[in-house]
Amino acid sequence: MPARKKAQMNTVRQFKVFYGFQFTDKLKESGIKFIHHAVDDATKSFRLTHYDHGNGVVVADVDGDGLYDIYFVNQVGGNELWKNL
Repeated sequence: MPARKKAQMNTVRQFKVFYGFQFTDKLKESGIKFIHHAVDDATKSFRLTHYDHGNGVVVADVDGDGLYDIYFVNQVGGNELWKNL
């Protein structure tokens, strides 16, 4: 086995992967009221085009308090940052 491949395989063995997760709907408890808005033609019939972008969700500790915050990106209208309290 080449040295590079052996080093990569040894690195992989350092990580533990947890597969037993599941999602639970916590929308009401969260208080998040974000509503996604898209351009009119994207909501009527999907067309894969160069302008079909601007949708997304990012989860990160934005303020460094150790809690994950959520940033929602809208295609039309304002984006929203929801800070975890």
